[in-house]
Amino acid sequence: RPQFEFRGFAHNKELNAVTQYFHMTYASEVHQARDEIAAKIKHFHDSIRDKIPHPSYVIDFYVTRDNRVLIVELNPFHIGAG
Repeated sequence: RPQFEFRGFAHNKELNAVTQYFHMTYASEVHQARDEIAAKIKHFHDSIRDKIPHPSYVIDFYVTRDNRVLIVELNPFHIGAG
């Protein structure tokens, strides 16, 4: 289910943007649930952001079949961050 991986961009610990990681394909189930997915990711991020030692970062999330949100990858934001 690679369509349920998302990349987020945070600045000053605020999640400013989230995009589907594998953006080259259209996934109707993601489109239909986009508001619910966004809310879950935002809620999860808000619960962990104070534990992240960087003020600005790129964070990849995965939404599981049972609607849990997991961190796939976390990197400090820098000029080479994608």
